Amino acid sequence: MSGLSYAPPGSCASVRGGLTRPTGKYDACVWGSGKLSAPTVSIGAPALLADPLLAAVLGLALGVGLLFASRRASRLITPDDPAIGMAKVLVANAAVMCAALASLAAYYVFARAALSFFGIALVAGFLVSASVELFRFGGLATGVTRRR
Repeated sequence: MSGLSYAPPGSCASVRGGLTRPTGKYDACVWGSGKLSAPTVSIGAPALLADPLLAAVLGLALGVGLLFASRRASRLITPDDPAIGMAKVLVANAAVMCAALASLAAYYVFARAALSFFGIALVAGFLVSASVELFRFGGLATGVTRRR
């Protein structure tokens, strides 16, 4: 078993098992193998993605983008061949769902701490923008409703 613990300067003593007494301003007591590696601060993409606010903003943006991608897919239906158009829409919507699952899987692998923020924002972005679209196209915003 090996490990590392930080201590005030000069507080570590040499004992059985490899515990050493370091010197300097930032002392660390090392036991076990006696090998000490410098602490690192990660500033790469996974560390940035782990920020909850950034995860929520990315989730909202992706949710809205996926909704607009699926809405654009409905333009593939043409009066000339509606069956082929529906097949294209099905493939496009499956690709949108695969993109959502891939983004959730990427967050699960690289930034698990912010997965809940990203996932909730992804779903919220999709549902809120879908609700706005339904409200707008339903005529409720203009006061004109269709009657049968």
